[in-house]
Order: sequence, then C-alpha cells, then structure tokens
Amino acid sequence: MFKNLNMIEAPKLLKINSFFAGTDVIGFQFFIWLFVDSIEKWKNRPISRQHELIHFQQGRELLFIFFWFFYVLNYLVNLLIYWNGHEAYINICFEREAYAMQKESGYLAKRRKFAFLQWLI
Repeated sequence: MFKNLNMIEAPKLLKINSFFAGTDVIGFQFFIWLFVDSIEKWKNRPISRQHELIHFQQGRELLFIFFWFFYVLNYLVNLLIYWNGHEAYINICFEREAYAMQKESGYLAKRRKFAFLQWLI
C-alpha cells in the first residue's frame, strides 16, 4: 500500500512522504503525522498545507484522539442530515473551518483556540 516511504521533520509536525495507491489524496493528517503523496507536490501547494495545518491545530486542541472521535461523530450526524457522503464530509465543522480559512495566510497566527466550534452550526 505504501511505496517510497520517507520521513522528514518539519517545524510543527512529522511529515511522511508516501503514495496512496488508487486515490487522489494529496495530504492526510492522522494524529501527529501528515501523510503526503509527494514532498515536491506538497511544497508547491501552500493552500493544502494550510488546510492540513489547521487540522493539526484542531487535533492538538482535542488531544488528537478526541479530534477523530468528534470528526467521525460529526460526519455520521451530517450523513443523517444530508444523505450524501460528500455533503456530509464538507459540512464537518473541522472541514468547514479548514476550507474557509485555507487561503488566509496569517490565519494560524491569529486563530483562537477551538475556533472550529463557530463552524458547527
């Protein structure tokens, strides 16, 4: 499943260069790790980086394990509301914050703790 696995350290998190076969995933944050399909591609995608760093901040605030618990719970509730997997995903409060603020270059510096709560409703 993983090919060409390389580990590099970054200022705020550990990034792992990997290839996810059969998917179009550019980056995926899981606990303290960030899985990316190509370091070169990742360096040239500041918006994707910002998106995942927002998720990293959200994860830190919820001690990572609670982040994933509430992420999945929010997805399941949204699935009951929207009856559509994609709509359920884009309306997860964590994703709503990340997508809305991924183009704001100074957002992480001024972001308040638990800012994702304002995107819950």
